[in-house]
Order: sequence, then C-alpha cells, then structure tokens
Amino acid sequence: MYKRQLISCEPQNNTGKIICPVVPSSVNVLVLKEELPSVFLKKQSKEEVTIKLSKGYRLNLLNGNPEAEKAKKIEDCQYQAELTSDIKDRLSKNPDITQGSFWIEKQYLEDFPQDTFSLQFLLPLILSVIQTLIIIILLIIILNVRANQKRSEKKIREGINKIPNEILNHLSSPINNSLESYYQRTKKKFQTVSSQITEIKELNLSALSKTPYSDTSTPVDNNLIVKIPDTSNNYYDNESVIETPQDYDFSPPTHRQIDQVIENFNNQNKAYFNDSRFAPLGLTQESRQGSVGAGGYSTIQLESFNDINQDSYLKIELDGDNWLIPNASSPYLRDTLKSLQEYPEIFSIATSGINKLTLIKPAKLKEVSSGLWEIAEIGEFET
Repeated sequence: MYKRQLISCEPQNNTGKIICPVVPSSVNVLVLKEELPSVFLKKQSKEEVTIKLSKGYRLNLLNGNPEAEKAKKIEDCQYQAELTSDIKDRLSKNPDITQGSFWIEKQYLEDFPQDTFSLQFLLPLILSVIQTLIIIILLIIILNVRANQKRSEKKIREGINKIPNEILNHLSSPINNSLESYYQRTKKKFQTVSSQITEIKELNLSALSKTPYSDTSTPVDNNLIVKIPDTSNNYYDNESVIETPQDYDFSPPTHRQIDQVIENFNNQNKAYFNDSRFAPLGLTQESRQGSVGAGGYSTIQLESFNDINQDSYLKIELDGDNWLIPNASSPYLRDTLKSLQEYPEIFSIATSGINKLTLIKPAKLKEVSSGLWEIAEIGEFET
C-alpha cells in the first residue's frame, strides 16, 4: 500500500481554507460510492468509534452544511449523517454504535445533484403548466365559438327578415316605373289628340259660320265624330274613334299652363322663359355641401337670387302653387341637367329608352320662410 499525492487547484476563500460544497436541500440521503470496498465512519462522541460499511449503503443526511475546518481538499469535507434503519437493525447488538450521528468524508459519497430543480421535479411542473394552458385555451376557443355563433344567428335572422322587403322593393320598383312611364306617355297622347280635336272643332265652327243658311238647309250636328290616325302601335289601334260632345270638359287652365311650360322647356325655347313670371332660385350653401337634417336625410333648400341667367333653377307660380324647373335661360343648363342625379330629392329620372332627357313634371315647392323654399313634391324627368 502506498499513498498517491495529488496536486490540484481547490476552491479556497480569502483565508486559504477549502470551500466545501453544500448539500442541496432536496437531498435527504447520502449514497456511498460503488467502487469502494468499505467505508469508515467516525462517530461523534467522547471517543471516536469507527464503523466499517459495505459499498452501496445509504445514510440519512442530518445537516447539509459541511465541516471544513480540517479539510485540506474537497475530498476531506465531512458531512453529518446517521445510519438508516436497515443498518441499525443489522447492528442492533451494538447500540453504542448505532445511536447518534456520524461524520463521513466527501471522498466516500456519490456526487450531489446539481440543483433542486432537477428534471425529476421540473418535468411534472412543466406538464402541469402545459395542461393548465391547454385548458384555458380550449375555454377561450369555446367561448369565442359560442359568441360567433350567436352573432351569426343574429345576422341570419336579420337577413331573413330583410328578404321579403327586398323582394317586394325589387319587384315593385320596375312595375311602378313602368306604370308611371305608361301613364306619362298615355297622357301625352291624350293631350295631342285633344289638341287636334280642338283645332278641328274650331275649323268646323269657322266654316259653318261662313256658310249661308236657308230654311231647307240641313241642320248641323254639334256632336263630332273624328277619326285620327295613330303614329304609335303601343297603346292605340291604327285608327281610333273618339266621340267628343260640344260641351267636353278639357283639362283645367293650370294643367294647360304647366304643359305649356314643359313643352317650351323640352323645345329649349329660351325666349319663353325670359319673362317676369319666372323667378331664379339656387341651392343654398348648406344644400350644396350635403348638410344632414332631421331623421338623417339631407335637407334640400333653395333661395331666391336676382340674376336669371346665373342660377340653376326657375320658379313659376300658377294658381297659388309654385313649381320648379331647371333654368332653361342659363348658359349652365347642360351642367344642371348633368347634376340631376346628384339631387334625387328634387327630380327623379325614369328610363324609357327615348335616349333624350325630357321633362315630364316640374317639382312642386313650399315656402318655409321668406325667400327660402323646400321641395314639396319631387319632379320627374325621363330618358
């Protein structure tokens, strides 16, 4: 037997003493090295007692702080422990030996674990955290799915409630437009026929007034039967028979005056509108800027101006009612007609396929204050 001296750089403090490693708090048992044939323990008593143990035994740790007073190297560091119950049972015949604590040097012990958070303790903690996170994520997903489902159901119900109204609007709009267009064309045809009847009647009366009468002359029937050829195949037969008694009640004077205004506008007779009966009106600044009024709708108002050639619209009063048309005398008439679609609250535009913008009905006005007007009834154009 001989001793081998090893020279190593051991960790030391400022006083030159060896710094012994502290046993981690998670370690309760000290394990003896397997490669050692036997281990000698020193008992802490009045007299030192040496116990010989076989390799692989375990000792219960009593104090994790080592004794480094006499240590010259880490292997000399001593740790306080006691015998396990199985060793005590085997050495029960020597109670002086089994009772109390012992000091064992570091050279006989297996290496201590590096940290209390070893994989053995850390892995269950990580799995528990992951499981908790998964549960939280699933709960959030379920809540979002339910919220989205409720929103989807609400949108579906709203969409279903809107379908009947949209269908009715979609179906009624073309029908209303067609009926309105049919009514306007029929009205124009009737006005034309009435005008022709009036002319023929006046010619007949004029001729009769110049013809000499005698007692044997044939009496004249005042009821006229006139056959007038029709130029359109849409609403009349090729030859229509109209019976008109002498006392036939034609349209009121106001309607005839409105029709005269419409006819001169469509014929672009500017001289007709250079008359004091027509007063120039223009959109107020708020109306041009699209200010919103009560109920969320844009308010269209017009105000009086002095220059008939500059303003966009003309007002005429007929039998107490005030009517509005685009200013046919203005050099900016074309721009006004182009902007009709920007103000559907003033004039509506119906499509009939005539490829020409035609005034059908002037807009009706109401005076809200002195010199300030609003639309009472929307006017109509056809194209």
